[in-house]
Amino acid sequence: MSKLIYVAGSSITIPQVVVSFLEANDFEIQIFEDGNQLYDAFEREHCSLAIIDVAMPHSCGYQIAEKIRTISKVSVVLTEFDSVEDRLRLHLLA
Repeated sequence: MSKLIYVAGSSITIPQVVVSFLEANDFEIQIFEDGNQLYDAFEREHCSLAIIDVAMPHSCGYQIAEKIRTISKVSVVLTEFDSVEDRLRLHLLA
């Protein structure tokens, strides 16, 4: 199993303490400024987990998660959602 984790979004998406913990447990973390960059990297090399902000420039986290789901069943965690609509969309993606 790959120990590669992709993260896209703001710097507060995944706190530094979590990144430090994952790296200490031999996970490799790659951070991207937006979801399109993450998806481009995913097409080249699949990761074992993708952590994506819902609200991002260019493509929202839902769009990127849906694109990933068309080519892989990798686990995707969406962050920074707070509306009822966001929670319903998250449920439908599962």
